Amino acid sequence: MSAANLKPYQFSKGQSGNPGGRPRRAPLTDLYRQLCDCPIPESLRTKLNRAWKANGFAKLPRGATFAEAVALRLVMKALSGDIRAIRELGDRTEGKPIGRTESVRVTVANSELASAKERLVRMFDQTAPKKLEHGADPPAAEKEEPT
Repeated sequence: MSAANLKPYQFSKGQSGNPGGRPRRAPLTDLYRQLCDCPIPESLRTKLNRAWKANGFAKLPRGATFAEAVALRLVMKALSGDIRAIRELGDRTEGKPIGRTESVRVTVANSELASAKERLVRMFDQTAPKKLEHGADPPAAEKEEPT
């Protein structure tokens, strides 16, 4: 077989033979999802309802899934004032809060550009942590005296 015969089957430059890559497998996650979609056995549902009724929680209906039980429990804990449950519920429904950053808007005429840049660099140097030069020792931490 000659190279000319193989030419039509070669990949073009810049084209991968497997663009999606190896498929990712998450066997444990797959099992969790399957279990969450399963209905809770009636004996367990009855046991949970008895325990939750004593604490004033809502009941699980017949045919409820494990995911529904977990979601109901999380909501009930949040309603009872559990801060971690409130945070988790907020993160799941509204997304995790984005870290706050301050932005500075600067409008500068071309003639003032150099001096504005110098002022911004000085301002940044005053607020940014100092970089260590290569080979320099970090500042010594203060040691507490033993008591």
